[in-house]
Amino acid sequence: MTMRLYCVAVALLGAAAGTSAAPTEITVSTNVTNPHVNKRWMGCHSDYGFAQTPRGFYANLVYNPSFANYGECDTSKGCVASSKVMGTPSDWHCSSGEGGRQGQDVWDATIATSTSSSSRPSVSIEGAAARDAYVANRGVGNAGLYLEAGKPYEFEAYVWQDASTTGFAELWDTRTNTSLARQEFPIETTGPPWGATWHMFNLTLTPSAAAECEAIPFGSDPAIDCGGGDGADAHVCLRCGGELRFGIAPTKRPMDRVAINVGYVSLMPGAWGRLADKSGQLLPVLKSGADLLTKMGVTTMRSGGSVSQSMRWKDWRGPQWNRPSVGQIWGKSFLAGWGPFEVIDMCAALDIEPIITLAYDLNDPLDWADLVEYCFGGEDTAWGKRRIADGHPGFFNVSVFELGNEQNNPMFVEQVAAMEERAKSLGPHVPQLHYMFPADNHNLDTPEAQAKAKAAGLPIERLMPDVHVGAGGAVEAAAALFAKAGPGFPMSAINCETNAGSHDLLRALNEAADLIDWFTADTATTDRLYARAVSFCTGGSSQFDSWDQGISFFLANMTWLQPPGHVHTMIKDSWADTTLGFSHAGALPGNLTFSAQRAGGSLVLRAVNKGQAPLSLTVAMEAGACLHVSGSGCGATEATVSTLSGTDLKGDNSPKDVDAIAPKASKVAVGAGGKSLSLTLPGYSFTVAVV
Repeated sequence: MTMRLYCVAVALLGAAAGTSAAPTEITVSTNVTNPHVNKRWMGCHSDYGFAQTPRGFYANLVYNPSFANYGECDTSKGCVASSKVMGTPSDWHCSSGEGGRQGQDVWDATIATSTSSSSRPSVSIEGAAARDAYVANRGVGNAGLYLEAGKPYEFEAYVWQDASTTGFAELWDTRTNTSLARQEFPIETTGPPWGATWHMFNLTLTPSAAAECEAIPFGSDPAIDCGGGDGADAHVCLRCGGELRFGIAPTKRPMDRVAINVGYVSLMPGAWGRLADKSGQLLPVLKSGADLLTKMGVTTMRSGGSVSQSMRWKDWRGPQWNRPSVGQIWGKSFLAGWGPFEVIDMCAALDIEPIITLAYDLNDPLDWADLVEYCFGGEDTAWGKRRIADGHPGFFNVSVFELGNEQNNPMFVEQVAAMEERAKSLGPHVPQLHYMFPADNHNLDTPEAQAKAKAAGLPIERLMPDVHVGAGGAVEAAAALFAKAGPGFPMSAINCETNAGSHDLLRALNEAADLIDWFTADTATTDRLYARAVSFCTGGSSQFDSWDQGISFFLANMTWLQPPGHVHTMIKDSWADTTLGFSHAGALPGNLTFSAQRAGGSLVLRAVNKGQAPLSLTVAMEAGACLHVSGSGCGATEATVSTLSGTDLKGDNSPKDVDAIAPKASKVAVGAGGKSLSLTLPGYSFTVAVV
């Protein structure tokens, strides 16, 4: 990038470390180079095709709630042998009679293909039981559940009522072999096996004690799969004590055979652990995950990615237990009830703008038009009625759709035209919709394709190539796309993946430098950049599978920020809408990235030092103006400084020390009567100073 007066020079990854014998002197201009920095650039990306990402948000603690791939129960082993999660242990277990297969303790739990639940086989629990007969779930990777003492958990089970018996649900601690909470309830037959009905049972279970977790070495317990442990301190394998049990309580007459079929099971924290929408209705969203998004100042959230290439949106609507997608597998992750509409509702509750990516080829133009109607149709429309019947009377707060992820979409023009036509038919309450397409897959990059889009009457300024990059560079990539398209095709652009593949300090410095690039680049480009999404919003410390780039991490019992997540927090806490130009004598050090912005009367300075050695920096306003604008004088005597730094570029935050690399606050005196500020930028650091 060619440097010019009042324009930042972005330091590239790998710039040589250096020391500055004399301070680098920067003069900040009063000229505004960007009067409206876009808050949508503070977004993040979540691809729930990876086992690690949805579990940071989805509140159902049960893994595989509809018994997908459930095998025969081998009571001699006490577990289901053929049901695999991430390649090793079972996600569902069955009891072994706890005294062996003796006398009236004989029972079985097996797949029931003849008694299906929502077009999927159910699990049959039957036998002549003098003891409890049950199936049990220990969560993702069979690692056990973390349960908090004295806090209610909401349990649901869908049961086929072809027998009268006593059912039970129980929270169990496998470490102490004790019951933490148990409720029994009557199951009354509603007819013979060929005429019975399904019924959803709802219970509240409150553990009397906590089911805690302990860290264990990866691979040390063959019953637990913690995913791809790579030896990094931030990735740990947990063994937790909690287990959910559900089944048949002891019968009054042990020789009587009893049976129930189970089609869906859910266990979620109560109101204490879940996010509520603006009306107070609880969502299937973990409050801990939502709090991380708020802490990082996330303003947009792109949901989807590689998983989207298998997603037909109509499979993801309605009650979770009744969705075709409830047992869908991508890679090694059961997606269950976490789909695009849960993401939209979570974002609405947090004032985040959602961006939804779906498969282009599994959704034809009519499907895409139906999606618009499902989101914005009233009760007088077919799909609006379906949304209301699905329990969502209000419209969905979404206006950005991506029609295919990293795919060449030959139907893009037809699909967008169908969506626009349906939107116009619904009325003026439908927001202006924006349409994304992959930037690198030959969509609308030829004169013929652009002419076709114009002839179809598409809103060109609302068509956006989705630029996918590594640690940065999307601004420059978008500028090249705009130049190629020419002035006759004034499309916008969006950056919804920054696949750096890391979560460490180096990632944090690259993230800060790239955001500064967005804040300071030529507005001829940035005014056409709709949003930016850092990958990923969150990642798993345990049950990690791939793409180790979560800017925050979670475990069953805790959440915390990684260094790039702290970068977002630092920028959120010092947000400034106006960018100022600057000048300097000679060239900026190659390892320095700098910006100056205004927030009201305050001056906000951001600086990245990618070198190992400290840098000295002196900043003053041009023509001797005050750093802080307050009336007629220079009132500021000190600056508030926040610095994120470390000695190892590969350093990160582990569960043992979640603040190993975290911002440290300080105060620095303002010199020259409020007209200059001298800073020392530590090696490998990101610094924000507010005057």
